[in-house]
Amino acid sequence: MFLRSSFLLALFATIALAGCGGGKSPESMIPSKFKTSGNDEVKKLNTRIITRSSTDFSVSDYRIGPGDLIEVKVYEAQDLSTVARVNSRGTVTYPLLGEVELGSLTVQEAEQKLRDLLAAKYVKDPHVSVFIREYRSKNVAVVGAVNKPGNYELLNQGRLLDALALAGGLTENAGKVVYVTKYGTGEQVAIDLDELLMDGNTGLNIPVSMGDTVFVPEAGVFYVNGAVKRPGEYRIRDQVTVSKAIGMAGGLVTGAKSSEVKLIRFGKNGEREMVSVDLKAIERGEQEDIALQDQDVVFVDQNAIIAFFQTLRLGFFFPPFSLSGSAPQ
Repeated sequence: MFLRSSFLLALFATIALAGCGGGKSPESMIPSKFKTSGNDEVKKLNTRIITRSSTDFSVSDYRIGPGDLIEVKVYEAQDLSTVARVNSRGTVTYPLLGEVELGSLTVQEAEQKLRDLLAAKYVKDPHVSVFIREYRSKNVAVVGAVNKPGNYELLNQGRLLDALALAGGLTENAGKVVYVTKYGTGEQVAIDLDELLMDGNTGLNIPVSMGDTVFVPEAGVFYVNGAVKRPGEYRIRDQVTVSKAIGMAGGLVTGAKSSEVKLIRFGKNGEREMVSVDLKAIERGEQEDIALQDQDVVFVDQNAIIAFFQTLRLGFFFPPFSLSGSAPQ
């Protein structure tokens, strides 16, 4: 991180000199500790993760499966009441009936099936109730930008938000796209948390299965420096363009050269590419508003003369004075 910061400092200085910029040096405009933006957004997402994860599970929708421990009560014939574990084939051994397949049925469907089987031979108009005493669980890994990464046990009907809630929600550096890798097939599903949690597309709260991996990558970062009001490091949580990045940094200061914005991008091997951007041309639709990538740098040059007199006006170089030589009243 020290090497990266030192390199950026030197880079900003080089750009400023090349553009004949004045006023504050790029070094003085770089905060000693970058601040990450977007914490409020993550808090909102975490609140919705917690509240919506607990409401997604419904016993009435739960489907019986291998490993579940069920209790059956027949009120007209107590000797037919039993407790049984669903085996790997989805069946249970039941008095008089032998093996009965209940796998993939809801509780209500299982009650109706047992009621019909008993009524056919053994009990007239039986009243049957089925209770799930133990739900089978599945192990799911939640890794990346979550507060408590690790392996978690979920109920059979566990979904993405349940896994994220168990992992303590997102960290402040988390991105807004979550990747679920399915066990066995290796299929990867990308889920946009904004669309799921903010837009209410509940269909994206997909089920997670035994052995699945939920990965939350950190949001990429970009840097804005030069003639902007809040220079520093920012997170890429949505698509961020050059003009949007400058807006996130508080906009331009007096004397900023809106037609001489530099976008610096680093290649995989450390090579540097620089593109000149004209904000007014973007407004006119004459130039593309380029989307930023991780580690991009946006530098806004400043008019040297305006910056110099702005500095004088603020009294950075000389104390206030008047033409008469007397101190202002």
